[in-house]
Amino acid sequence: MRIVHKEVYKQFTLTFFKMEDRYTVKIEDGPLEQHYKLGQFDAETDPAALGQHLDAAFWQQVAEVFEKMQQVHKRLLPPASQPEEEFPTII
Repeated sequence: MRIVHKEVYKQFTLTFFKMEDRYTVKIEDGPLEQHYKLGQFDAETDPAALGQHLDAAFWQQVAEVFEKMQQVHKRLLPPASQPEEEFPTII
């Protein structure tokens, strides 16, 4: 599997991967990510054009899933009740 294209769409970072004639897209939003298999495309498919197959309804669902993931992520993190440890300045 190799990276064939990277781009930014709104607040998301997209990375397109290719393995043989199949494509996968990884969508990142901060520390969270989603992966979608896009399927097969012909050999002449321009990797930069793969994002055109993702419509507004898809992006709405991606945003909703990230919102749910963020809620779960916040619940899993320990409360920040203790201040971070300070280290002495070393020159």
